[in-house]
Amino acid sequence: MIYRKTVLDQPELHRSGLLQIRLALLLVEDDVELSCNWHRTAIELDGDAQQQMDFVNAHLAVMEPPMPPLPQEEIDFIKECHELLKSRFPA
Repeated sequence: MIYRKTVLDQPELHRSGLLQIRLALLLVEDDVELSCNWHRTAIELDGDAQQQMDFVNAHLAVMEPPMPPLPQEEIDFIKECHELLKSRFPA
């Protein structure tokens, strides 16, 4: 069976306070990866990580072909990374 999958591939914590996110957009058949494309976004230090990822998921839904949303558990991990950055660079 062929299906599409969105996974968190690489959260990058920058010393500037920017959190860059790379998502893998996968096409999978019988647990074998057939193709991979990238979707990137960034969250500023004073940004809202949940809101940004909600925007990303909305964009994934209207892509051609549509991609499934990033699961909330992955978004929660991104939010933890963002909080780590905020604690390192207090206002």
